[in-house]
Amino acid sequence: MEIMNHTLKKSTHLFALLLSIGLIAGCGAERDTAFNPDTDEEEGVSVLDDELLSADQKDTNKSIDYTYKRLQVFKTQDELDDGLLAYSVDGINLDDEDHSFDDGQVVLIDLGEIDTCKKYLSLARNDVDAQEDGESGVKVQIVYREQTAASSETCEKKRPYKVFYIDSTGPLVFAEDIK
Repeated sequence: MEIMNHTLKKSTHLFALLLSIGLIAGCGAERDTAFNPDTDEEEGVSVLDDELLSADQKDTNKSIDYTYKRLQVFKTQDELDDGLLAYSVDGINLDDEDHSFDDGQVVLIDLGEIDTCKKYLSLARNDVDAQEDGESGVKVQIVYREQTAASSETCEKKRPYKVFYIDSTGPLVFAEDIK
């Protein structure tokens, strides 16, 4: 009886192992390439066209409904006009031959209210890139730079922001990093 129980246990373990292997194989384990799309060796086509505007809003008491960093995408001229109204920007008209909402969209990167007496994040033109990622859309990569606090004599409060034109109407996926 003991030999029979031992054989039954071995058979059960073998069956469970084979079942597990079958389930794993059925879930995509037979894939020839890794599933991580970020590890592709092929880069997408750059679609970051122009930095349309870069400014520091010194009047942080403006009627902007938020104080923290935010990203906003504009797909029409009316959206862009309404969105930039709070920033006291005269407007950016995309009705020229190089930029159009028929061919692209505009991204606002607002770093929020910053007090330079404390650590804060900054953003340079070359810290933003946009790559068309096949049929899945556009990956917008933003790398913020951590800045040390200024001395008390040079402290200021500001709201830095940048406006970029993306030469694609595909969906945007944002990836952010801090260096």
